[in-house]
Amino acid sequence: DLAAERYLRISDGGIHDSTSVTALLHHLHRNDELDGFEIILMDPSFFPLIACDDEQLPLPRSVAFLFGYSPETPFLCLELGGEPGPTVCLDDDPCENSVPTSQIQVFRTDEWPSEADVAWRWQGIDEPTGQTVDLMILSLDVTTIDNPDFDIPAGSTGTLHVLSGSTEYQDGIPLSADNLDSYDALYRSIRRALTDENDPRGRNALFEALNTSPHSFCAGDINGDGAVNGSDLTRLLSTWNTDGEGDLNGDGFVDGTDLSLLLSAWGICS
Repeated sequence: DLAAERYLRISDGGIHDSTSVTALLHHLHRNDELDGFEIILMDPSFFPLIACDDEQLPLPRSVAFLFGYSPETPFLCLELGGEPGPTVCLDDDPCENSVPTSQIQVFRTDEWPSEADVAWRWQGIDEPTGQTVDLMILSLDVTTIDNPDFDIPAGSTGTLHVLSGSTEYQDGIPLSADNLDSYDALYRSIRRALTDENDPRGRNALFEALNTSPHSFCAGDINGDGAVNGSDLTRLLSTWNTDGEGDLNGDGFVDGTDLSLLLSAWGICS
């Protein structure tokens, strides 16, 4: 279904969504489909979020790169324009043998998002770890700049949707126990925040980004075949007492409450 609607998923393979975005924009330009582009980023980001000055909305680092934030150390805000990006220095000779990198910026600096672009924001404490978790969904109208490194022309407009999640100790790829705990905290908090019955704004913002409707989701249809039936019941029971796919209410546990929700939705999804 997503293929028919021309959705494309890119897994970066690293820690920065910015490289995926530039490659995707390049691909769209080469296929004459750059105007009116729409991109969705799911971004577990560094904490805290960053901005170039006190007036700007703090962003995940990889998203900030797209608007001209420099990946140098210490982090500096630079007008990259059409110039090549900053250099990456080698560990054994940090200055003399630096190598040039591709320009990262692809959107106009003066379109750095503001509070008005925040579709939803949530902050809470993950009880198992005690970590503070920040979640945010942005919907941004953006305009490309000239980026010769990726053959992206200036002046194309589109929409950038960003689901940003950050925890206190999260730092790049989860290769340590603390880092893994942070990613677990982020995962639990996303489930908790987006299933809050009293606050549907996060869910609605995601549905809008995906160009679909909240009413198209059928809570008990675990296998996505458009009906709640024996197949879904089997899958729910197979994950009993776990946090698996049968956890319909998002409380982190498959139990009688989820079974009741499935049975109450039995039949063809409306």
